[in-house]
Amino acid sequence: MEHKKAKSIIESMLFVWGEPLSVQKLASILNMSRREIRELVAEMTDEFEIEERGVRLIEVDNHYQLTTRLKLRMATRTEHQVKKQGFKSFKS
Repeated sequence: MEHKKAKSIIESMLFVWGEPLSVQKLASILNMSRREIRELVAEMTDEFEIEERGVRLIEVDNHYQLTTRLKLRMATRTEHQVKKQGFKSFKS
């Protein structure tokens, strides 16, 4: 499988799954080796950091998950609270 497509699938899965996904589970679903998955995730992690994306890709006990970038957590929470209370959104 092409690396770009595999990384796109991994990102989508991590986004919708709702909980950390194991290296083994990703390897099984994508029909790839665990080593290939680790290499792709390492590339993705670097890309997310270089591009200063709103999310980070982290690894905990051989499981991967997407999390909000620390710098953006307060802004995200504040924006969510504003919308939840029915007020207009603030602009950055």
